[in-house]
Amino acid sequence: MSLSEWMSTCATVLASGAAIMSWRAARNSSASARHLTQIEADRRHAALIPEIKAQIVRQRSGDTVLQFELVGPREVLQLDKVVIRTRPEGVDWTEKTPEKHRDEIGDFAWGPAQFRQGIDGNPSRVASCVFDDVVQSTLLQTSVEKSTAPSWWDRNMWDSRYEEHPMRLVFECVRGTDVWHVHINVSAATLYRSAGGRIL
Repeated sequence: MSLSEWMSTCATVLASGAAIMSWRAARNSSASARHLTQIEADRRHAALIPEIKAQIVRQRSGDTVLQFELVGPREVLQLDKVVIRTRPEGVDWTEKTPEKHRDEIGDFAWGPAQFRQGIDGNPSRVASCVFDDVVQSTLLQTSVEKSTAPSWWDRNMWDSRYEEHPMRLVFECVRGTDVWHVHINVSAATLYRSAGGRIL
């Protein structure tokens, strides 16, 4: 190989190396930009998580309702939709349930309270409640009741287990493409006691 050919080959190799380095730098820069954009999007999403107040109250009629209200942040004045679901206590009841009843486990709330059957369009004990166009500072409510004990549980044992437990809820809040899941524990003591404090 002549000197000129060798120099030409070296120049080609160096040019190829420079092109590869330039491509890698551009790729890394693009990835870094996407990463920073995602971090900013996540920060904004977290900053706008809806603030919700919720409680169970007994009305004059004697009915009990879950009341909730969107109270913040100020940038979130309205939600397109709010779906409320009960959250199980996190215990796997499979082994503790008679085999013939294991397919019924999912039919129960496994907590102190459930949405009232036949009210607000709820077809089952653990159905979700859906509210559209939830506006900040507007009080909304849905009927709730003491949870139904499975047939293989003694009612008194069921009440003893859950009367001091909160109703564990998750509020799925939707606004445009943003979706937040807000976990709230609400005292269910009202369901287990009369207005005078007597245990029901």
